[in-house]
Amino acid sequence: MFDIRARLIPCAAGLALLLGPATAAHAVTYFFNNISNVSGIAGQVAPQLSVDVTAQAGAVRFTFNNNGPIAPSITDIYFDDPDPKLFVIGSTTVDNISGVSFSPNASPPNLPNPNNVVPAFNAAFSADSNSQGGGTLTNGVNNVGGDSVAIVLALTAGSTFAGVLSELGAGTLRIGLHVQGIPGINGTSDSYIATTPVPAALPLFVTGVVAMGLLRRRRKNSNLVTA
Repeated sequence: MFDIRARLIPCAAGLALLLGPATAAHAVTYFFNNISNVSGIAGQVAPQLSVDVTAQAGAVRFTFNNNGPIAPSITDIYFDDPDPKLFVIGSTTVDNISGVSFSPNASPPNLPNPNNVVPAFNAAFSADSNSQGGGTLTNGVNNVGGDSVAIVLALTAGSTFAGVLSELGAGTLRIGLHVQGIPGINGTSDSYIATTPVPAALPLFVTGVVAMGLLRRRRKNSNLVTA
């Protein structure tokens, strides 16, 4: 089974050191790993699924995107909220940004294949694409036309945006997706879990560290005196 915490906790520690404190003005982008592979290509779909996490007044906004060459649809979104709860029960607000039609309270109410992760996924909040007016797949977040949907959850008293990022990094707050219409026999579907983001600046950071090391070595060599 997929133990999301084993992957996320070491990454979260390194990420915190690299990025420093998160600011509410900037979105933090998370990507997804598949926890099922009914389609046979779930791992190929994963890199094009993402969620941007942004602070709002008294709430957190999660904006879901599907950008890539494969043509599945994000149809169901789930949140597994830890104890103590970060978000107010019944506070789910859906913002259908572009090309989608979502409503709160998904059917099914829990992420498919919930036991494929440790601990088992248990959704406290959810939303899904509507079947009316084009159908579930059409109303979902597709990879064409700039489709996007945002879920806004109100914070409980004492909860903060920084705390939400911390719980995401630790794998205690988990976001799940059910993606349908993956190319395959009869249009298959798979489940995904959000993972700790890799900052875009990381390659530059690593390159800079290497360059500094080489520069120091050159300076040291130039200061050597030959007897």
